[in-house]
Amino acid sequence: MSSRRQLRVAELVQRELAEMVTFELRDPRLSLVNITRVRVSPDLKYANVYITSLGDEAETAEAIDGLTNATGFLRMQLGQRTKLRYVPDLAFHIDEALLESRRINELLDSLAIEADNAEPVETSAEDDAAEHVAADIVGAEPELRGGRRPGVADDVGLAIGRDPRGED
Repeated sequence: MSSRRQLRVAELVQRELAEMVTFELRDPRLSLVNITRVRVSPDLKYANVYITSLGDEAETAEAIDGLTNATGFLRMQLGQRTKLRYVPDLAFHIDEALLESRRINELLDSLAIEADNAEPVETSAEDDAAEHVAADIVGAEPELRGGRRPGVADDVGLAIGRDPRGED
């Protein structure tokens, strides 16, 4: 669990790094880089910086190399811009969480396409009747759902095979 101080320092480092990468670094490898999150160690001396890049894996690896080469400049600028006692050592990583979420979204999209292409399943008259009874219960007013009106509750109980008196 991160302390409030860790979270504040991580947010500060993320904001400053994002601004520096966007406006001050002139490295073409960093043109499509986003700083997604920063995790700071409890002693505030180390920071893991997670990035994403809109390019492929090779371009993302080049972006990591570019950021690693600029670490000295970035730490110096962080020291000048912030009032931190210690400027954390920066380690850059690819943010796998976003890659996983993309993969999951692609899987869900492929399942949706398969579901659209699937043949419809035939339902029986009993299934249709049960759906209508369930729809009536869900659509009923709150006092009716609790079975306060005997006619409605008894009809529903009989439809699903229960004794309306509660004696099974």
